[in-house]
Amino acid sequence: MTTDEWESICFLIEEWWPPSPAEGEFDDARRRAWRLALDGFAADAIAAALRALLARGGKWRPRPSEVIAEIRKDPSKPTFEEAYRLIFGRGGALKARPPRGQTYANEAAMIGAHDDAAQARAWELHPLVGSFVERYGVRRLATLEIDHPEYGELKRRELREAWDRHCEAMDGRDVAALAAGRRRGELAAFDPLAAIKAGAHQVKRAELGRG
Repeated sequence: MTTDEWESICFLIEEWWPPSPAEGEFDDARRRAWRLALDGFAADAIAAALRALLARGGKWRPRPSEVIAEIRKDPSKPTFEEAYRLIFGRGGALKARPPRGQTYANEAAMIGAHDDAAQARAWELHPLVGSFVERYGVRRLATLEIDHPEYGELKRRELREAWDRHCEAMDGRDVAALAAGRRRGELAAFDPLAAIKAGAHQVKRAELGRG
């Protein structure tokens, strides 16, 4: 964040809210403290968070922690139900197939190609889905008896718990990255329904946290 960008952020903070009775003016000391807290974020992300907080009608100047929490909100994050459809549903990760006409040396190579196609589809649908499929395992997901008349409900409940743990772990890594002063990677906007309807088409694998 450049000095000019930071001055613009300070202008918004000062002009949009008065200090609460428990706080003082937005003086140089507070400016330095705020900059230390927010320096890992892009200026446009900070400004967007400030606009969102202003729209909520807060009476007093927000705290840095409130701004950070607003920045870190990810409206694209799939719910478990959405993730379930993105993995198992029509056009989902497990429905992906290798290019037609591809030949394989043996059955293991064929299975590996199908698994690679499923993993690539998962990355395309959403980075969080891609990392979950990679962590849980394509083959393990493909053989999960989610429709078993006796054990299906248990398997789905276990899958939900695994998804929740994965989301918590990834969120914890974001917090650790912020604490270490590294900028959080931005996720592309995501429309679960549009992704579900994308259909079965071959995609190039995108890697989370690389490039």
